[in-house]
Order: sequence, then C-alpha cells, then structure tokens
Amino acid sequence: MCDAQGNVLKWVGSYTDVHEQRLFAETLERQVTERTQALKRSNEELERFAHVTSHDLKEPVRKIKVFASRLQAEQGAELSNNSANYLEKINRAAERMYSMIEGILEYSTLGAQQLEKTQVDLSKTLATVRTELEMLIADKRARISESISTPVWAAPQMIHQLLYNLVGNALKFSSAQRPTVIEVTATVLPALPAAVARPEIKGPVYSISVRDNGIGFDQQYAGKLFQAFSRLNAQHSYEGTGLGLMLCRKIAERHGGAITAAGQEGEGACFTVYLPVPAVE
Repeated sequence: MCDAQGNVLKWVGSYTDVHEQRLFAETLERQVTERTQALKRSNEELERFAHVTSHDLKEPVRKIKVFASRLQAEQGAELSNNSANYLEKINRAAERMYSMIEGILEYSTLGAQQLEKTQVDLSKTLATVRTELEMLIADKRARISESISTPVWAAPQMIHQLLYNLVGNALKFSSAQRPTVIEVTATVLPALPAAVARPEIKGPVYSISVRDNGIGFDQQYAGKLFQAFSRLNAQHSYEGTGLGLMLCRKIAERHGGAITAAGQEGEGACFTVYLPVPAVE
C-alpha cells in the first residue's frame, strides 16, 4: 500500500495451499490416462477376438453348406417332402450364419482400417454397387435414381461399404404392394441440421441420403436400427443379420460424422449420412 507520493507504507500478502488440489489433479489425470490405455487395449483385444473367431467359425459353416448341397444333389429326388424341407432349412440357417460371420468380421476390421481419404466420385461408387446388387435389383424390379452434386472427401472403400449397405437395406425392405424406388442424393450443407444433436460437428457437411418407398418403420424405433443384431421385422419375412446399419454408423463415426434414420410405417425410409467437409481438400 502506498501514500499519495507513491511511497510504500506496507505490504499485504496472502497464500493458499494448493498441494491437495495439485495431488488430486495429478491423480485424476493419471487415472484417466490409465483407463484410456486399458480401454484401447480392450478394444484391440475384442477386435482380434472377433477377427479370429469369425475366421474359425467360417470353416464349419462352409462345410455345412457344402455337404448340404452335395446331399441335395445326390439324394434330392429320393427325399421325402419333410426331409427336403429340413434340408432347405439347414441351407437357409447356414447362409444366415455365414452372412452374420462376414458381418462381424467386416465390423471388427473396420476400426483397424487406415482412414486414407481422397476425393470419391459417388456416381461411380453407386454404379459399382448397382453391378454388385444387380440380381437383387432385378428381382425387386427396382428403379434407382441419383442426384449427386458433389464428390466427397473420404475413404473410398468405406464409402463403397456405406452405399452398398444402405442401398441393399432399401432393396431388402421393399414393399410388395408397389414397384421399388430408391433415390440416392448427395450435396453440401452449410452446417449440420439443428435436429442432429452433434454440436462437435461444425462447419459445412456432406449430406448423403438414400430414400426408399419400402415398408418403412415406426420413428420411435429409429435409434434401435443402428444397434447390433437389431431387427424390427420377423426374420422369416426379411433376410439379414442386423449388422449392416451398425456398420454404416461406424463408418460415419470414423469420418467424424453422423447418420440419421427417418421413416413412416408402410411409406418408406430415409437414411442420411453427414460427413464433415475438410477446410482444404
């Protein structure tokens, strides 16, 4: 404290003992680091487990399919109606199991894939997907239209997986009451729609949508669609493993983006993926 002339009259000081706070902060930081490392190790172990288990399961399932096919070829004409029905059930069950193993393997390896981004031409990617799904497209007599105004900066193989699963999902859950129509659109939005609660995603985003006129779903179950092995419809009515949309969600999240689902029972569904646009491409 000083007088009018600026001469120091006295000093006033105080101190606070922050030792306990520093110890607490250091302990908390150490625990967070240890738990993060433990979680990383756990995730890596789970991925390795899923990968190895999937490979080990493939062989017996493949043998079931092979020997069931041989039995059908060699004894098919002599089988009773019941026996032929049982054999068909074995074949369908083996196909579902094989598809599920493939889905688990694909999901487990996705996290380990390098995210090497480049400019992806969505029209070319969609053309490849059409070729791969041409038998299902013909079977459903589906018409697929596109309105793609932009390429995207992303990992090409993952974007292929994304479109393959979304278009395949639209074909799978088509309606028997009307011709199947699927619309694929892609554009750039100035920002993520307010309805998508992801405040960490800032700036412009790519918006990739796959809309169909299939059986749709009740909107209250939208979140459930992206859970593992989740199904809203009877398995005997619609084939599938319940892993495709979960894979789409993981692809979106690997790119720092999000995926949403909108639908109406009996009217159709629309799945939209939002991926951040990099500042410099």
